[in-house]
Amino acid sequence: MTQATRGVIRGKLVGVKTGISDWSQFVYAQLPARPSGPKAPSNVAATAATESIVLTWTAPTQHVDGSTMKTGELAGFRVYWSETPGIDITNAGTYNGKFSEYTERYPFTVPDPSTYLGPFYFVITAVNSEGGESAASAEVSATASAQTPGPTSVDDWSTGNIESVLVGKGRIFLKFRLPKTSWNRFSYYKVYYDVDTGAGFSGSWTYIASETIGYMHSPLNESYLYKYKVTVVGEEDGTETTGTIHDNAGAGYQPTQVTNPPF
Repeated sequence: MTQATRGVIRGKLVGVKTGISDWSQFVYAQLPARPSGPKAPSNVAATAATESIVLTWTAPTQHVDGSTMKTGELAGFRVYWSETPGIDITNAGTYNGKFSEYTERYPFTVPDPSTYLGPFYFVITAVNSEGGESAASAEVSATASAQTPGPTSVDDWSTGNIESVLVGKGRIFLKFRLPKTSWNRFSYYKVYYDVDTGAGFSGSWTYIASETIGYMHSPLNESYLYKYKVTVVGEEDGTETTGTIHDNAGAGYQPTQVTNPPF
């Protein structure tokens, strides 16, 4: 029979009884030592991006003892992050959180970019197929970049954002110009209006619609005057520009019947 204990095989060979004597003896064979855990990832870098930080590193190819890791032995990585330096992976009180990753790149999204962009601190560990974790990599840090705002006014485009204002009986149509590609985060236009009922314009804007091509404002009182403000809303973050005023050179638009109305 045989018995394995701590890498040693112990065997007892039992022979057949002969005229000389019974014989038996123990033999020993040393099993190959189990490879040690993986080395830590190297070349760790943290690069600032918009409201995020991109982490990259190089995976280890050797165990701690210097032996080469075989295909399939490396299962993945763990990313530890903190808002303060000095991460100790054995002490959860020294880091804010950790994530699992299976490639040599991790895009870290800042939890609350409106209040804190960094610096953030990171270490990376390698994990083998048996769950063994390496020591931590060198600690790196970076501060995320703030979101770049869009234009503060549609007037940043010299042509404005309305191609034409068409006035008819009891209605006014705003035909929007397609946004220029200089700001590719365009989402839609927001339309506001002010009305002069006889005592002058109020000076405040009332929201009426969100559109991308045009807006028909109707039905309208034909004795009133109307003017409009149109803003642009960004697709990524909902930022709204201050807007462009369309008021017929200050006189406002009166929705009365016109000769050969455009619509």
